[in-house]
Amino acid sequence: MHPILKAHIEKKEFHHAYLLCGNVEACKKQAFEMADAILNTNTISRQPLDIRVNPDFSYNKFGLFGIDDSHNLVNRANKKSFSDKGKIFVMEVFSFNMESSNALLKLLEDPAEKTYFFFIV
Repeated sequence: MHPILKAHIEKKEFHHAYLLCGNVEACKKQAFEMADAILNTNTISRQPLDIRVNPDFSYNKFGLFGIDDSHNLVNRANKKSFSDKGKIFVMEVFSFNMESSNALLKLLEDPAEKTYFFFIV
């Protein structure tokens, strides 16, 4: 795991957005580990749980992240989480178009409380 991400987990201090670049599978693993740390999915039963079954977790893969995808993300991000721990959005994106980038800018500048984004590129 990248030292910065590891430090965020150890300190339990998380930024609202992360851009993960490089090997997609390694980045995906790191994003899932961060999501698990934020949502504390393993603390209840002490058994490893699949983060993907958590209603506050979302993973999507996009060839082209378009304006409709951006509007959908904004709508989902502005909804209250099921738990009070927050919401996680992990997105594996090959490319963005200009309109979606501009729409995301506002969301990332002023995110809802306890909302975390992981963009894997």
